[in-house]
Amino acid sequence: MRRTPVCLLSFVCVLGFCGSIAGGQENQIINGEFDAGFELWGIYAYQNTTEGFTVEVVQDAGLSGPNAARFNMTNSPALASIGIAQGGLLIEPGKTYPIGFTAKAAQDRGLVVLLQANINDASWPTYLTQTVELTTAAQDYVINYTHEGSTIGDDVGEDLILYLMIKGPWWHPPGENLNGAVWIDRVYFGAEIPRQPVYFATTPDPKDGAVIENMWTSLSWKPGDCAASHNIYLGENLEDVNNAMGDTFRGNQIATSFVVGFVGYPYPDGLVPGTTYYWRIDEVNTAEPNSPWKGPVWRFSIPPRTAYDPIPADGAESVALNSKLTWTGGFGAKLHTVYLGTSFDDVNNAKTGGVMSGMTTYSPASLKAGQVYYWRVDETDPPNKYKGQVWSFTTPGAVGKPHPPNGNTDAEMNTILSWTKSTAAASHEVYFGTDKDAVRKATATSPEYKGVKALGAENYDPGLLPSGSTYYWRIDEVNNANPASPWKGPQWTFTTGKYLLIEDFESYNDIDPPGAGSNRIFDKWIDGFGTTNNGAVVGNNLPPYAERTIIHGGE
Repeated sequence: MRRTPVCLLSFVCVLGFCGSIAGGQENQIINGEFDAGFELWGIYAYQNTTEGFTVEVVQDAGLSGPNAARFNMTNSPALASIGIAQGGLLIEPGKTYPIGFTAKAAQDRGLVVLLQANINDASWPTYLTQTVELTTAAQDYVINYTHEGSTIGDDVGEDLILYLMIKGPWWHPPGENLNGAVWIDRVYFGAEIPRQPVYFATTPDPKDGAVIENMWTSLSWKPGDCAASHNIYLGENLEDVNNAMGDTFRGNQIATSFVVGFVGYPYPDGLVPGTTYYWRIDEVNTAEPNSPWKGPVWRFSIPPRTAYDPIPADGAESVALNSKLTWTGGFGAKLHTVYLGTSFDDVNNAKTGGVMSGMTTYSPASLKAGQVYYWRVDETDPPNKYKGQVWSFTTPGAVGKPHPPNGNTDAEMNTILSWTKSTAAASHEVYFGTDKDAVRKATATSPEYKGVKALGAENYDPGLLPSGSTYYWRIDEVNNANPASPWKGPQWTFTTGKYLLIEDFESYNDIDPPGAGSNRIFDKWIDGFGTTNNGAVVGNNLPPYAERTIIHGGE
């Protein structure tokens, strides 16, 4: 084989650009601009699941046309490989094949272009391995590969595959362990494909989801290819901005920047701490029949005056006894006062006794096992003080693992509450209701008290619940032989979904009795197996006992 150095082209989008046919060849990549999602593409995740990164088609990358593939790495160091691949390609001797794509990254990093065959699942010859350098600016990448061997990809059992690898077990491009996003578009093999115009505004600054530690900012964007002017929408309500409702329309202009939070502009008194703002740019050209082109809704936030992003997270379980408490300081905060205790009311009402520091960390003197702890951080930006919310966590041995999970917003209407007992419990007191404060303060004489559950019966059936309703519950652990009993549990919450589960077929498994957790389908759905005048059977005779393939999906 022979390869030539990668050709790095600056990104200049020209309307009406047409790709060339290389030596009479045609492009062999199908759906190279991801207009059909990931159809005919495979997500390469060798030796790991896809946890730790996501792959999706997005509409605001600004590379070519409306769509692009985006990888977002959230735990790249823990993964063996990240990439996409498409097979079914063909190479013939003496021919040169341009391999190209358009890409950019959230930060500079490498990407490996790999051309490899699978020969009857017995050998995997590699014909091209080349690393390209991705940058934060969108660029075109082209590698010209000349094949000198025999024809590959036309025999039965042969599959020639193009891989675009951000990380792999045998390829280690620069920055492979970096987290962040990579965008890929306009992938071709054999002949360059036409570049599609980008009609929408892209590349927002501040970036979508950014947190700005200032009370004013300048919004800017990259204009669409056909834009003559820009309609600007800005507000504090996502739906209003998306639907151009209320006073969210801020005008039409030719410039691609817009000041907010300053005298003479929207929010002249300044942007408000603790507020999320939504904005959208529609591209306008009255000479074009498809104008205006509605843009995506972006967002940015001003951090609150109060402390936020606690570690351990609010509601965290089994926190190590030597843990350090940390948080993100509130907007403008100079000093932080920490309150910590085992009583929600004591911590919530405390006005003295806190520990003041200029650091956003606090190391408790001693945490005890099996406890629920509450903590609060008050922020000071002289002369103003801002009371923080009360967070909680448990240490090992405390009651925990609620079902439905704490904060669940799609619980079954006929859900059964369950939990894991504490190490000291001899029984459990159940509290349940729709009033948050009432459940938190409830005692055994309150209507929220639902009785005692014996050890080994860590569940409670509240009956059929209305859809779309929010509930609060807590479990107090009891052991009359221990003078510290009862131990008041943390408060959990869930909201019921708008459906009723009739039969959970996915809960059935292939575990035969007396194996723990055995739940075979034909033990619940009684059939005619073994009956001479009834041949009806449920499931299969051998594992898997139930169908595992989705034949028809939907909702």
